[in-house]
Amino acid sequence: MLGDVRQLFESVPMLKMFEAIAQVALIIDGNILIGDILWMSKKKKQQHARTELFELLKAGTIRAFAPTFLLEEMDINIPREARRKGLDIDSLSQIWLEYKVFISFIDVGGADTNYRDPKDAPYIKLQKEIGALIYSRDKHIRQMNGLVVDAAVVASLRIYSRQVVIEYVLKAGGTGCLCVSYGLLKLMSKFIHAMFVEAKRIPKKFLMTAFVILLGMLLYPPSRRYLINSINSLGGRAKSLGVELLKQFGDLVIEHEIAKTNASAALVSANNGIDAALK
Repeated sequence: MLGDVRQLFESVPMLKMFEAIAQVALIIDGNILIGDILWMSKKKKQQHARTELFELLKAGTIRAFAPTFLLEEMDINIPREARRKGLDIDSLSQIWLEYKVFISFIDVGGADTNYRDPKDAPYIKLQKEIGALIYSRDKHIRQMNGLVVDAAVVASLRIYSRQVVIEYVLKAGGTGCLCVSYGLLKLMSKFIHAMFVEAKRIPKKFLMTAFVILLGMLLYPPSRRYLINSINSLGGRAKSLGVELLKQFGDLVIEHEIAKTNASAALVSANNGIDAALK
């Protein structure tokens, strides 16, 4: 969901007040992609399973770049690996197509014999051009002073992505974008009826607005205290229903805070790994 959530927060003016969801630019080496494609074709046990890299590409957490030379490498490596491992070349090619749509290709030339490993030269040149780290298992890139990020950073970014999507969906709910369960709407309807006896039939849009206001207030400590005090000052059925509502919404607030904490910790871990790669 994170790709859609990111787009929402970048395009809706009232959501731009929140901190931007993190993105990391990486140059993806062919050895990473071949490893992913072989795993997707041969080893995954569930139909919808995906690698860390593919999940992060779809989420938009990684903005992937590669030299156009990678296209030549894959044209050679995919048929070769299919022959070696007895795999269907069409299946491997289809998986590669799914990855390729998320990669921005930049032409920096092909293999260069002036470098220790001529085939790694385009990745080094691309790094000098755009300043992004290289995601690779190739020791030659490090030996040629390429700045390489390791798998631990990618793993941290996946944790970040999975937590930040929970945090931001709930933030969106506080500003009017979250789908509400029928049970919660029903509880809100009873609460409003208890407060306003003359209310006969409450439009769903009104309940959605009330939901947005309540969740938005509960996400922020000062308004949360005010809302709790207001409900505690009520009497009878309205108070008991209000307390139940606070419990239901409170669970969402707790989920938001846990996701926010976990996302922040994972992003710090990823940034530490990136900083180490830059030294």
